[in-house]
Amino acid sequence: MSDKLIEVDGVTKYYGADPALKDVSFSVGRGEIIGIAGPSGSGKTTLLNMISGLSKPSAGSIKISDRDIGKLKPGKELAALVGMIDQQYSIVPELNVINNVLAGNLGNWSLLKSLISLIYPLEREKVSLMLKDLGIEDKINNKAAHLSGGEQQRVSIARLLIQNPMVVLADEPVSSLDPTRAEDIMQLIKSKLVTESRSVIITLHNTKLIQNYCSRLIGIKEHSVVFDVSSDHINEEMLSELYK
Repeated sequence: MSDKLIEVDGVTKYYGADPALKDVSFSVGRGEIIGIAGPSGSGKTTLLNMISGLSKPSAGSIKISDRDIGKLKPGKELAALVGMIDQQYSIVPELNVINNVLAGNLGNWSLLKSLISLIYPLEREKVSLMLKDLGIEDKINNKAAHLSGGEQQRVSIARLLIQNPMVVLADEPVSSLDPTRAEDIMQLIKSKLVTESRSVIITLHNTKLIQNYCSRLIGIKEHSVVFDVSSDHINEEMLSELYK
């Protein structure tokens, strides 16, 4: 088994004649948490969308566990490989917490089982223990719309734990949270979602959080990778040039 869980090789993405990403290459090892930073519009979200299978590269390839993401159809295969959390919390506000968490099983369950679970939630005990571990067990029957931003992100984390993908992509997951809650969510992402076999790629504007929680930082500017360094080697000059 290769230590490289994710391999991005020469990926380019065009929207019409406009480049969104140009010749991007990097790899991510098993159990790593990697930060991606760069100015707005540099291509960070486009990159995550391609790794997730939501969008296909115009050129190049993306592999997770040696499987080409571009050749997989949405469903069980893709859900087993990659899951996503973003700044919109990746939840359905009108559903209660337990149904939002169990949505992580939709890639594995049949349509009938999924519909039954909306009325009679399955695996309630499993979800309850998971929410207890995340500090929101008392919210299990609450509608997601009534939760705070930090609580909604905890629900998203629980959904990913149910889904159990090999790779988690987090697109600005703490951008709308205050500093204390942002630290709490970053700690949960690192402690609950990163395992020996699962990796996390996270985009953040807050480079201090990247330094505190990520092993590496990949800088993207003008649609290209301009550096890929360990968090220990990040300096102010590098960050200033990135956002200039």
